[in-house]
Amino acid sequence: MTCPHFTEEYAHCPPTGTVIYQEECVRCFISTDSSSGIDLCLCCFESGCTKNDLSHNVSHFDLTKHPIYLNIRRTPKDQEEPPQKLTKLEIKEENEADKFQFYYNAHCIVCDVAIDQENEKVKAIVDALKKSPSASQMSQVKSWENEIVPCEHVLTLQQTPAYTVSVNGSCTQCELSENLWLCLNCGKLSCGRKQFGGGGGNGHAVEHFQSTNHGVAVKLHSLSASSQPDVYCYICDEERDDPEIKNHLSTFGLNLDSMSKTEKSLAEMQLAQNLNFDFGSMEEEEGAKKLFGPCLTGLRNLGNSCYLSSVVQALFSIDVFRNHYLQVFQTHNAKCSSATTCLVCQLGKLADGLCSGKFSRPSHFVMASEDPSKIPFQDGLRPFMLKDIVGKGHEEFSTGRQQDAYEFLLYLLKKVKTAKDESGLDMSSMVSFTTEQRLQCLGCNRARYSKIETESLALPIVKRNNGESFFEDCLRSFVSQDQMEYTCESCHSKAGAVTQTRFVSFPKVLAVQLNRFDIVNWELKKVNTAVQLGGDAIYDLSDFLVGPRQEGEELLPEESKSQVEWNELAMEQLTAMGFSVNRCQHALLATGNSDAESAMNWLFEHLEDPSIDEPVDLSKISEPSSTEVSSDHVSSLCDMGFTVKAAKHALKETQNNVERAVDWLFSHTDDLAAIENATEGATDQNSINVFASTTVPALYKLKAIVCHKGGSVHAGHYVAFIRELVDGQDVWALFNDEKVLQVSSLKETESTSYVYILERLDA
Repeated sequence: MTCPHFTEEYAHCPPTGTVIYQEECVRCFISTDSSSGIDLCLCCFESGCTKNDLSHNVSHFDLTKHPIYLNIRRTPKDQEEPPQKLTKLEIKEENEADKFQFYYNAHCIVCDVAIDQENEKVKAIVDALKKSPSASQMSQVKSWENEIVPCEHVLTLQQTPAYTVSVNGSCTQCELSENLWLCLNCGKLSCGRKQFGGGGGNGHAVEHFQSTNHGVAVKLHSLSASSQPDVYCYICDEERDDPEIKNHLSTFGLNLDSMSKTEKSLAEMQLAQNLNFDFGSMEEEEGAKKLFGPCLTGLRNLGNSCYLSSVVQALFSIDVFRNHYLQVFQTHNAKCSSATTCLVCQLGKLADGLCSGKFSRPSHFVMASEDPSKIPFQDGLRPFMLKDIVGKGHEEFSTGRQQDAYEFLLYLLKKVKTAKDESGLDMSSMVSFTTEQRLQCLGCNRARYSKIETESLALPIVKRNNGESFFEDCLRSFVSQDQMEYTCESCHSKAGAVTQTRFVSFPKVLAVQLNRFDIVNWELKKVNTAVQLGGDAIYDLSDFLVGPRQEGEELLPEESKSQVEWNELAMEQLTAMGFSVNRCQHALLATGNSDAESAMNWLFEHLEDPSIDEPVDLSKISEPSSTEVSSDHVSSLCDMGFTVKAAKHALKETQNNVERAVDWLFSHTDDLAAIENATEGATDQNSINVFASTTVPALYKLKAIVCHKGGSVHAGHYVAFIRELVDGQDVWALFNDEKVLQVSSLKETESTSYVYILERLDA
């Protein structure tokens, strides 16, 4: 039967540069691995699952009226040997045709007929699709590599040869012949620290540094002309690049061009650790096992995307969040005409993918080991559409570089706030709450109260007298009294003030960031102090609630208001680095309230300023005479093509600064439609936080911990430990990308915990 719809309009080869969603349905995670495959629209190249699954191909047709589809399905080819783990020693280009058998069948969804597969146009389209790049490529090596740069100790290296060096040599102290490090100062060969996957070592290279202060060394058997050698600076405690490595080696009679690499590099050992996160030993623990089922689905690493995976897994561990987006999946996804760019759609898609259990099953593509009794891990879902949508337009989250999980959590929640679904419910408000700070002058005892809306707590690590740290102590530090320098506006005393902050309302979900970064010798360093949870990880915060004001107390005059609206994200980032609020405000004020990096650079240059710790004098900051924006500025923005409403809104957001208003408009394009539809002066009924509570007792149950593994603040790997119900039991599960494993202890989290997610237990 001839199909009248099989025309150039509805079926053609993809134009150059077209994004082709030929791996999975854009509305759910059904993929070409499904028994019925997926249907790829040959007009717009979006895909939908078939009638054997959720019929999103029909949804696509209902929205677009595109009738011609190519069904794509694949099955794994038989392999004589199990696939080898990826290593940097031998990286081969993957060819899916070598691993999978693909099946292509064109058909018309209107006529319900198959189209002749021998048709020349069908053949041309299939050939074009085979040559088109994959929508999601991942490189596990790149996920762990960091940009290595020289340091001053490498660039100013002074060499004083004192040893004869041989590539076949051994440690001068213990005779070990592997994991050897060559001191580039004097030429001494010493064994390194014991490394995962890299052989043994007794730490004699570190001892040599401690006794001589010779800080720069190179891993001897990582040397070759074709790869970057492992150079390490013990002074910086970081991997470094040595642009003069050839000359430095020649001092000891070594010719880099003639050397061959025989041991794994540090990056390769990190990769091995990522591929096998101590699973060998953990599986030997009593009760440890791979987990499968609802809410136990892994996410595949897209290349440095572990920060995203860990945060998303933590959010979807919260019942109210997961249930909302499961409902969204049922009511919104099939009707949305822009699924590939709609954040609501992709969150609904993730809810179904992570929580339904349909995709949480052992991989049938991978053999876990030579022992057939061992079950392989999951394949994991690929959240690349979510990453593209959230990262669009963001300087960092749009890249493939590693990012800070806490910063991403705050940014994702801001995106959720602007991407409301048909219910109108702002799910980001589940983390919002109000605090009240009481400031009392120590000179006149007068007090002032101020309220702040916030979405998280950034807490220091608190140590007890015996040196131990507990998470509950860190929580309680938020409501403890603090003394500060203060000049009273009322009595003019410089005796200082006492401040204390308490909760006015409790959030449904409390997000806590633990400050694991410190500045040492002008460098940001990771703090690995162990923080114990203690007990059942349920915390009573009832006494955190603000109490009645003291009877008869005198109040300080109201603080003069300023039009300065501090950059919230920059303030969060700077305070997380350990800078005080006063220092942050001085820096942001000096750098145009722009971003954390500019402010941090300014701070490093002005740390010795005598007034750096004094409160910013807001009275000296010029204020607009009214809340009205400049009509000239509005006209300038309108000349650029923006509407009057959008121009006014942007100018109000940026304190009447035209240049910043332009930047704001281009970075908030998704919000412009809502601005146009808003009525000036109207109150948003949905601004009421339906999740906030003032009820006591306020019991919080720890649901998730996002952990950062690695000694450097610039690299490493994020994993999430999440409390889930498995077989009727409350257990802790480790989510390490696509790997999900039950753990019997949270000892691993004590020195790596970074973000805690707590859920309020409502009666």
